[in-house]
Amino acid sequence: MRDLSIKKIFSVAWDIYKAHFLSISLIYLAIVSLLYFIRQVASQEFLVPASYSWFLSVSIFLVQIFIALGIIYMALKIDHSRAPSWRDFSAKIDRVISFAVLILILSFFFYLGLYFFLSPALLFLSLFAFSPYIFVDKSFGPLKSLYYSFEISKGHILSLSFFWVLIFAINAIASLTVVGLLVSLPFSSIAVARAYDAAECLRKDTEGCQDYFTGYSRQAKILIVFLIFIISFYGAMLFFKRLDKMQYIYVQNLNLIKNINQDNSAKYKKEFEKIVLALELYKDFNGKYPETLFDLADSAILDADFDLNHWIYKLEPEGYSLCSTDKSVCN
Repeated sequence: MRDLSIKKIFSVAWDIYKAHFLSISLIYLAIVSLLYFIRQVASQEFLVPASYSWFLSVSIFLVQIFIALGIIYMALKIDHSRAPSWRDFSAKIDRVISFAVLILILSFFFYLGLYFFLSPALLFLSLFAFSPYIFVDKSFGPLKSLYYSFEISKGHILSLSFFWVLIFAINAIASLTVVGLLVSLPFSSIAVARAYDAAECLRKDTEGCQDYFTGYSRQAKILIVFLIFIISFYGAMLFFKRLDKMQYIYVQNLNLIKNINQDNSAKYKKEFEKIVLALELYKDFNGKYPETLFDLADSAILDADFDLNHWIYKLEPEGYSLCSTDKSVCN
């Protein structure tokens, strides 16, 4: 079975990137500067009242979605041998909300996969990561974009898994410097656009796409599987470490709750004795029990700061019922 040639995809993507280096670099430099400015403004609490913090968060999210939409549109244009421009960021502005829905769906399942062993996240990327590019290129809706991504990717899980590992590795190394990210981010977006075109080409069996197809040797497949196994093993170790941490936190919180309950119980027992004594003195003096506990406010038995709100009191035909709000102490 023919598979995607990752080497060819990266090679062509690099040639395309070099051909548009200056224009891409200027656009990405402006994007990074804008995002940095937005985050700096958001971090200044005196500029944004706390009551409007939710509005600021939503606004920043939509700005990032708008930028991502423009970046993908620009990457597809470059991949199709057309020069990028600033107008690319307004070409799909009417679809920002739909694109946000798609990104939220992708993010939810991707981070869920990251939490469970890492490998599910890699599998999810291999099958559905082309959906944002399909959304822009085909003008499909979120669900149809996900389905079409699955259709063109399902036969290339091994090669696409390797592709995404390389993409993350390139950006991880490049993130050590700002300049590195200004190269790796645009290159990665072009590489994904090229991989998407190649996968679609293979599905349609279009002529002229043979250079992007290859048959991996048995040794290469074993190496890729081994790499994915290492990632899965590392993910499993992280997962079980998280479980141990969660169990530790749960036990600590449980012990804390028990201690608080014990302290409250001892406190309520002392308060109960004082209230009972105050009730009996009130009856001796007035010939009846009070209608409410707040009638005991002037009692010499109870301190001035005694909190009666923690108690439930009710007159009964044969006396009264008295119980703490947590039901730990009752008569």
